[in-house]
Amino acid sequence: MAGLTGKTKEVSNVTPEAQAILGQLMSMFGGMDLSQGLFPTTATPAASELKPYTDMFASNNAYGLAQTKEAAGNLTGSSYGNQLGNKMKEQGLAENSFLAGLFEQRRTQDANRFASTLLGGLGSPAAGVQQAYQPGFLDYLTSAAGAAAPAFAGAFGKKA
Repeated sequence: MAGLTGKTKEVSNVTPEAQAILGQLMSMFGGMDLSQGLFPTTATPAASELKPYTDMFASNNAYGLAQTKEAAGNLTGSSYGNQLGNKMKEQGLAENSFLAGLFEQRRTQDANRFASTLLGGLGSPAAGVQQAYQPGFLDYLTSAAGAAAPAFAGAFGKKA
């Protein structure tokens, strides 16, 4: 029930459902070291995650070494070994740079996901409150009197 006079009150921008989710998110961030999320380390993935890449590397190595053997022609000894060694070094460098790029991309995406979730939660308008005026009895009374005033003015006004 409204009081005699109006009052200002705070109204939350959040539905109860969204409040529960936002609360879980903030408590998760509150209990962790934010530097780990924003600057994650590059962890080497498990061997099972690397299996598709190692299979691809083995296939590429077999093809590359077969080409090198054909290109070597009738070379033997250290000349032949030198060409094979150079090809293996080249392929090893390409594989390592590919994996380093892959791990760095993953690390960067993890940091970006963390930052966007954190900033999205902190900057959400759902976290705020609005000031709202709740009218009271006198507000309604003066509003009604203002609406009725033109009718009374016409009834009691000047006559021509």
